[in-house]
Amino acid sequence: MNTHSSGYYSIDKDYNILSYNGTAKQLYPNLQPGVKCYKALMGLDSPCPPCPVALGIQCEI
Repeated sequence: MNTHSSGYYSIDKDYNILSYNGTAKQLYPNLQPGVKCYKALMGLDSPCPPCPVALGIQCEI
């Protein structure tokens, strides 16, 4: 049985990281609240193409 949790992080419409769990922090050590997701996750200076946030893709809870 796999005992590792899935990594997750949440961002706002301006690409700022709001929160994340420990697994995501292990996978992406640069995660910090308030940092742009594309910078922390991919080391980029602008949003990733194609970016779900830029495309307006939302999920329902």
